[in-house]
Amino acid sequence: MCGERVPERHAHLVDIEQRSIDCACTACGLLFTRPGGRYRTVPDRVRHDPDAPLTGVEWAELGIPVGIAFFFVNSALGHVVASYPSPAGVTECELDLAGWDRLAAAHPLLRAPSPDVEAILIVAGSPRLAGGA
Repeated sequence: MCGERVPERHAHLVDIEQRSIDCACTACGLLFTRPGGRYRTVPDRVRHDPDAPLTGVEWAELGIPVGIAFFFVNSALGHVVASYPSPAGVTECELDLAGWDRLAAAHPLLRAPSPDVEAILIVAGSPRLAGGA
């Protein structure tokens, strides 16, 4: 953004209008920590709940055709958006929002991400999870 060299450990900024993410120096990362405006700093928190995985049935309810996807709240659309890898690159899909709301009621971390800058990564079919996600 500013032309400053970006260190190995650095911040990331989301361009809300372009729906893109870029590396940022420390100063630029601090500059955009408040909501509002075109750019927002991605928080560095990581949370996970290994004691409450989604069941295979819950994963199937999402209608994702592969075993990995990420979900984020798109503030411009006003709802959760799902994306997953495909041979053509990242594919965005329409979610059954009522189904998402049912899952979020049972899994609090699904309601936790900050809009536009945090995502939920769900991996299904992991041997560690015995069929959960």
